[in-house]
Amino acid sequence: MRLRLLRIFTIALFGLTFSSHANSDYTLLLKSGNYQLEEGQLMKNLSGPSINNQYYRIMQFYSVPSQAEQNEMKKLGIVFFDYIPKNAFMVSIPKDIKENQISKYGIRSIAIVKPEMKLTKVLHATGIPFWAKNGDGNARFVLGFYPNIPLAQVAAELEKYNAEFIFVAEGFVNVTLAESELTALTRSSIFHYIQEADEKSKPENFRARTSHRTNVLQGNYMGGNNYDGSGVLLAHGDDGDIDNHIDYKGRLTSFAGPSNGNHGDHVAGTVFGAGNLNPAGKGMAPGAEIAYFSYSSGGSIYLNGIDTMYSNMGVRITQSSYSNGSNAGYTFLCREMDKDIRQNRSLMHVFSAGNAGTANSGYGAGPGWGNITGGHKQGKNVIATANMTWDDNLANSSSRGPAHDGRIKPDIGAVGSNVYSTWEPNGYNSISGTSMACPGVSGTLAALYQAYKKTNSQVEPDGGLMKSILMNTAEDLGNPGPDYKNGYGRINAMRALDVIENTTFYVDSISQGAVDTISLTVGSNIAEMRVMLYWTDKESSINTSRALVNDLDFTVVKGTNSWQPWVLNPTPNATALNSNAVRTTDTLNNAEQVTLTNPVNGEYKLIINGNTIPTGPQKYYVVYSLITDDVIVTHPIGGEHFAPADQQIVRWDAPQGTGTFTMDYSIDNGTNWTTMNASIGANVRQYVWTVPNSVTGEALVRVTRGTKSGQSIANFSIIGTPAGLNIPWACPDSVMFAWNAVPGATSYEVSMLGQKYMDSVGTSTTTQYKFTGLLPNNTYWFSVKALGPNGCVGERAIAYEKLPGTINCTYSMDVALDQIISPASNMPSCQPLSNLMVTIDLSNGGFQDLYNIPLAYQVGTNAIVRDTVTDTISQGGSLQFTFGTSFALSGSGTHLLRVYSELPTDQNNFNDTLSNLLNVISTSTQPLPFSENFSSFSQCGTANNCEATICSLSNGWYNSQNLVDDDVDFRTNSGGTPSQGTGPSGDHTSGTGNYLYIEASGTCSNREGYLLSPCFDLTNAVLPEASIWYYMLGNALGELHVDVLADGAWHLDVVPAIVGDQGSNWLELKISLANFTGKTVNVRFRGITGSSWSSDIALDDFSIDEVNIAPTPNFSSSTDEACVQKTISFTDLSQPAPTAWAWSITPATYTFANGTNANSQNPEVEFTALGNYSVKLVVSNVFGVDSITKANSISITSGLPLPIVEDFSGAVPSVGWSIINPDNDETWEKSTPVAGSNSAPTNALWINNFNYNAAGEEDIFQTPAIDLTGLIDPYLTFDVSHAQYNTSYTDGLRIEISTDCGSAFDTTGYHKTGADLATAPDQTTQFSPSSASEWRIDTVDLTPYLNTTIVLHFIAECGYGNSLYINNINIRADNHIGVAESSSFSEDILIAPNPASDLVFLKANFKTEKLISVEVLDISGKTLLREEWQDAALGNDYQLDLSSVAEGVYLVRLKSDNEIATKRIVIRK
Repeated sequence: MRLRLLRIFTIALFGLTFSSHANSDYTLLLKSGNYQLEEGQLMKNLSGPSINNQYYRIMQFYSVPSQAEQNEMKKLGIVFFDYIPKNAFMVSIPKDIKENQISKYGIRSIAIVKPEMKLTKVLHATGIPFWAKNGDGNARFVLGFYPNIPLAQVAAELEKYNAEFIFVAEGFVNVTLAESELTALTRSSIFHYIQEADEKSKPENFRARTSHRTNVLQGNYMGGNNYDGSGVLLAHGDDGDIDNHIDYKGRLTSFAGPSNGNHGDHVAGTVFGAGNLNPAGKGMAPGAEIAYFSYSSGGSIYLNGIDTMYSNMGVRITQSSYSNGSNAGYTFLCREMDKDIRQNRSLMHVFSAGNAGTANSGYGAGPGWGNITGGHKQGKNVIATANMTWDDNLANSSSRGPAHDGRIKPDIGAVGSNVYSTWEPNGYNSISGTSMACPGVSGTLAALYQAYKKTNSQVEPDGGLMKSILMNTAEDLGNPGPDYKNGYGRINAMRALDVIENTTFYVDSISQGAVDTISLTVGSNIAEMRVMLYWTDKESSINTSRALVNDLDFTVVKGTNSWQPWVLNPTPNATALNSNAVRTTDTLNNAEQVTLTNPVNGEYKLIINGNTIPTGPQKYYVVYSLITDDVIVTHPIGGEHFAPADQQIVRWDAPQGTGTFTMDYSIDNGTNWTTMNASIGANVRQYVWTVPNSVTGEALVRVTRGTKSGQSIANFSIIGTPAGLNIPWACPDSVMFAWNAVPGATSYEVSMLGQKYMDSVGTSTTTQYKFTGLLPNNTYWFSVKALGPNGCVGERAIAYEKLPGTINCTYSMDVALDQIISPASNMPSCQPLSNLMVTIDLSNGGFQDLYNIPLAYQVGTNAIVRDTVTDTISQGGSLQFTFGTSFALSGSGTHLLRVYSELPTDQNNFNDTLSNLLNVISTSTQPLPFSENFSSFSQCGTANNCEATICSLSNGWYNSQNLVDDDVDFRTNSGGTPSQGTGPSGDHTSGTGNYLYIEASGTCSNREGYLLSPCFDLTNAVLPEASIWYYMLGNALGELHVDVLADGAWHLDVVPAIVGDQGSNWLELKISLANFTGKTVNVRFRGITGSSWSSDIALDDFSIDEVNIAPTPNFSSSTDEACVQKTISFTDLSQPAPTAWAWSITPATYTFANGTNANSQNPEVEFTALGNYSVKLVVSNVFGVDSITKANSISITSGLPLPIVEDFSGAVPSVGWSIINPDNDETWEKSTPVAGSNSAPTNALWINNFNYNAAGEEDIFQTPAIDLTGLIDPYLTFDVSHAQYNTSYTDGLRIEISTDCGSAFDTTGYHKTGADLATAPDQTTQFSPSSASEWRIDTVDLTPYLNTTIVLHFIAECGYGNSLYINNINIRADNHIGVAESSSFSEDILIAPNPASDLVFLKANFKTEKLISVEVLDISGKTLLREEWQDAALGNDYQLDLSSVAEGVYLVRLKSDNEIATKRIVIRK
């Protein structure tokens, strides 16, 4: 009879499907608004231009078509993309479709996607938000395109808008383009969705910890809990090995293969990150340990080895976030997961539910239902996790249930959106997904495992019991009771801990037909009673349609009243699946929950019925919680450390009710209270609080509803976090650590990374602390926190890394062995192995001269070879030394070479030894001529996995060993590289063949790759020359170097390195090998990627041949303008193959520098007098001689005369000024108009620290050389505008000065950071000045530098805070007061042509005539001619005759009344 009733019930549920199609509301629900589509006339919008013979349209139905109907339409060529409520899809329709082919499918409308439909709510309502703007007129977007349009076609469309772009996922592309192009872009038929770039992210793991109430398990106050997961081992399977992040120190054991990205790093940090680097990055269980594995297809390496991990290693919790299909059903792997948990009592598998929340995975209800990504996640006994935001909303991408047979999935939810966690190398990043929610659950579970063991005499809990505790104590979200989106709700570790510590659970077993009864007494003041029956079910047969094996029934009884568990309707339509749970018999799930609101006090009977137990007896758990009508503050609970003006989330628990909440805070232990908000909504359980600008150790928070009130258990602290961490000096035996003062701090607690955590090592009442007993060749991490009155303890600062070596440390005697030059570590067998010389670089690190330095080397266990350096090395000097005795290597294999100093008076023994592992490579020797186009090489793939790709080459070419000799391999590839805007689209030879390249995507920035050629016999060569074609396109390009190995020694940079973006063409590099005739050589190419993915380096078509013509001379200089005694480097660019060089310079007021001379190929010259210099180069080889003269090509000046004005109204940087951007990331740039210091719109110079997540980076704005001779009290003024993000993110600005033309810089005394720099209140949105009051004029006295030539550096110090602006740079002196250098005056006068040969014309743009004095000066400041332009105005041009002036660079100074302008002109004859 029971089975018949079950069948009737099931049929009734599924019978709801047919009525769900009756829908008279056809409103199209889009982000930009609601739309009504025109009904009928299906073919009306199937005309006009098509894309690849397809129309891309919105197709709306009277009711959602069945899967069978969709399959029929697919056969007609219709492609279904995203589902759009209500009853609509994005589709592509063949151009030749006929109405009679589609009329039977209940299509209501076919509509064109209008431009406004493509926009987000923000873009449609308010335009481009500030966070998406770059500040230079461009903005960043995410575009959705139809996935069946070829990528090349999408790229071509984007190029119409001059966009920079990178494809990020199927159907999506990240784009940067001009703001003005947005409207045009909406009209493109290729794109159906346009979203502004995401707003700046901030640390979110602490939000997750407090959302999960995990912080309550780890109370940082006297008597607080300390359940951090200690003693619990988790197994984690992910994307290959993870970086040795300091947050994992001492608690990670890795069994993984090579890294394939940062996914595993991020997930691991969420589980067990210690927060050593940044306390905001602490994970859920900072005391737990992880055994880390690579996750392979189907989990064969990882999940299938769980039994061994459990028994041999002690693994108790596993986690992974990989899928194996969507709504895959009860698969073999799923069965194994259920079996694992049943057979291993304390085991629990935790999985992500998936990120397919809007997908249609065939459950039958259309998109948005039944899309859990993986059969194993649908196991009855595992935990599948939904993705929540920090404020308890379900992420749209989070996969929904039910399981294939209607069971509840996901089981539970956790924060997975914008989670801040570890990132390689030693960093953090915020990303989203159920992959981020899964570790939130597993980490919290580890802490609860520890709590259970402590409460139960170290007896381990059952995995099933812990799962049931998590589900029954979860915060109910979404629909009342369980639902197919949120499962049982968001985890609540505090309530779970109450169950464990108060043992509010029962464990028993039951057999077929038996009935168990449990009595439960409920007292008064109970707002909610929750009871759950759960059992770890027997794994099912994989071919059954229903997974449940043993079916237990649960009923709660009091007197004549009874309550059944909450049950969901699994009927495959959206209405049924989204309906509230009802009380009835559950025949699908192995978890059954009964909840009662405001239960009557007294005794309740919990009845467990063993209805169908074919494989009994069945162990079960009954878990209960009796939730009182109290308000419980869960954050802050006490012991927290907040900074003034920070935004913190106050959280509390309270049962459902209608009354609003009042929130207060106290800074004096509750003596006085300040109300934050007196009307917080009844359904709200969190509040974003701006921390008051106070310093206290006695802060409390209180939340009140009616007569119920809760507050922090103990005091928490408010005080700033130290910034400006630095190492003033580091010597071998001690290190000085320093930081900026914190307002209100009475002392500071200093910490250092220990075996696992940042350990406190001492306190200081100053802003410095001296560490002793450290080893100079080790890496250390230091941090500091502020201490204040009344037990006030601040947050620890982001840790500072002290790298190996010394800093600003001086010794009287210190010989430093710097580098082994030869022999090479990878030694081809063609090199003279029987006679290898040892050459090293060494330097003097002390302040006394060094001479007669005893050195020694040893190869393997061979005899020690000794020699003496007899040359004198002065303080700071260096030299290269070759031992007089060679050695021999026998055969292939590896040999250890050790070189060391034996100077007995050396005071620093930590830099006295070098070692190198010599590896003999078996190679063949090639004759000349030789060529290689790499066409026969096997391709190696383009994955962005850096060193994980090992690329074996052919024909004697060799990649150095990754992570030993270099970082990454050159890879063989054809066609394009994966990233847009970098790398070639084809090879150089034919466009379709192979080339070699370094892939810079992923985490492959700033990585080196060494490519070694075969051996080449130059024994009989006369003028050998090599050639290689290279392709270096990208806005973050690094460097390409060429070295030659001869006689076992490397000759570095035999041609000048190629640095930076070289454009979108293959270019030829010629390499003279004339210096190596008579030898056998190898050529090495050293590629170094830049600061981001946009720095691929490609090589093709290598050749070596003899040269038989004379060279054509050419050269370049490092600069064409400099100060007296400034060294200029000259680089020979002559081709082909010069063998001799002769340089001459006139006039002869110069000297050659740094060991070079007139016959050096690339000399360095120091000029000793002002003036213009001509440079001549004569080059020759055995086939002839030729010369070139560049007249007046070098100008030696004393700098620009005062006054100097820069208001950034023109090009930035203007002539002579420069921007130095060491990391090729955010830097100084010209802003769009902002409110200036006079409130009028103005351009300024700014740096976007708001989006610059690179704390510690510095960017420099450099002035030209400026002449301060003969002046009175020179000074600098400038406008500055800045707002902090908050006190945790501190930016800075300092100004440094050089008096040697930029060779060395010293402080000017101007250095402002944080609040001292700020001109406006803190703000957590991107700052730009909006009024004159947000500017300040700062002044720097330059009188100490009178009668010198100066260069200034404006140095922006990034703290990942907020935007910094400067403007109106004025450098003047008292004897120039009243004469202002005017940019507007300068802009109204044009000099043309420029460069010129004799006659130039001055053109004015004045409406009224002016009298202008015109002076022409040479660069030493000498006036060459002076004339008057009497009627300067629009149309009245003035002719200036410069025929008597020699070639060179000159200044034209224009004066009118109190206005002055200086322009530069170049004369070429």
